[in-house]
Amino acid sequence: MKLSFSNVRQNNGNTKYQNVKDVKTVNDLKEVARFDHVAGIYKDNERSLEKFISCDCVIMDCDNGNDNPDTWLTPEKLSERLKDVTFCTVYSRNHMKQKGTHSPRPKFHVYFPLSSEITDATELKKLKEKILKVIPEFDKGAIDSARFLYGVEHPETKNFEGNIGIDTFINGNDNKEKIHEGARNIELYRHAQGYFMNYKQGKAESLIEKFIATLEPPLPDDEIHKVITNAYNSNHVQARLLASECIERHNGDFKAARADFETSEYDDDVKKKAWLAAVKLTGTRTKKQAEK
Repeated sequence: MKLSFSNVRQNNGNTKYQNVKDVKTVNDLKEVARFDHVAGIYKDNERSLEKFISCDCVIMDCDNGNDNPDTWLTPEKLSERLKDVTFCTVYSRNHMKQKGTHSPRPKFHVYFPLSSEITDATELKKLKEKILKVIPEFDKGAIDSARFLYGVEHPETKNFEGNIGIDTFINGNDNKEKIHEGARNIELYRHAQGYFMNYKQGKAESLIEKFIATLEPPLPDDEIHKVITNAYNSNHVQARLLASECIERHNGDFKAARADFETSEYDDDVKKKAWLAAVKLTGTRTKKQAEK
């Protein structure tokens, strides 16, 4: 797979990727991953969507943004879910480091060689979107065709041998109605959390029951209970429940309720999402009004 890389490390402003490496071994990958790099070839070595020429690999980013350790993805777990797919991984600069209030967790980049070269930036983005549907733990904000990755001073690489490219795997994954072994826990957790965030209790539980029916083979009842409980107890859901309580306590006085809710100790991002979800559930104000 061909990767373009710069002569700098962790430089957001740089768009010049004047070096191209045909990566064939993990040592080749280590050489590239020491510097900021991007998948593919670009006209005039200038990284931009307009100057995209082609790529023969896809790079995805996994930061494990969810705070539930039971759902965290590792290179080894990814290999179990993508059997027969060839890929390499490099741990990112913040791997297993405390970041703000978020505990240390696995963070890594995944390099997927393709079975067929892509020469259209839109097609590359669409492939990344399809990959996200299969592996939702990947970063949803890192799927544009000119997305670069920070270099790390001492790259730690792993290689997972397979016999097909990720594009072949994705295009052959035509059974999208069922959630299969390897993805059941994370998908159940993700959907349950979303339902608890955005629906009242009865409706959320009804939607979760419907989703459970898509798990194949079915999860044991005790495991289902554990996953749903963890989703319900997550910071996002508990913050939304608190926001709803504040609105009820202040009889719909959103200004007073917001001030009350803001005294909670949740992260700002968690509080923002929780507040918007709680206000939406009242059905009385628009998102724009709720943000005030």
